[in-house]
Amino acid sequence: MSAAASIGAVHMWNLEQGLGVLDDLYGRQVGSANPQAPWVQAGALLGIGLLHSGIRNEADPAFALLREPLEASQDLTVRTGAILGLAFAYG
Repeated sequence: MSAAASIGAVHMWNLEQGLGVLDDLYGRQVGSANPQAPWVQAGALLGIGLLHSGIRNEADPAFALLREPLEASQDLTVRTGAILGLAFAYG
């Protein structure tokens, strides 16, 4: 989880490059049989929040990307990652 989230810190404020990496990382884990997949997904969501920390945008990509897993996921780890990602993005 922390390794995936650190990608957001590495690419902080570089939305084009960071979103590509994190979205790909999150997308590869959706529907995966890997038992660590929810942890990687939660880390990617945390990374998205870190990536958007301090950035204000009319399109509001952080909310758009983090809202869907928060509403749709049944896994508590993924939902917690989305909530903390929103906190990092807007805190």
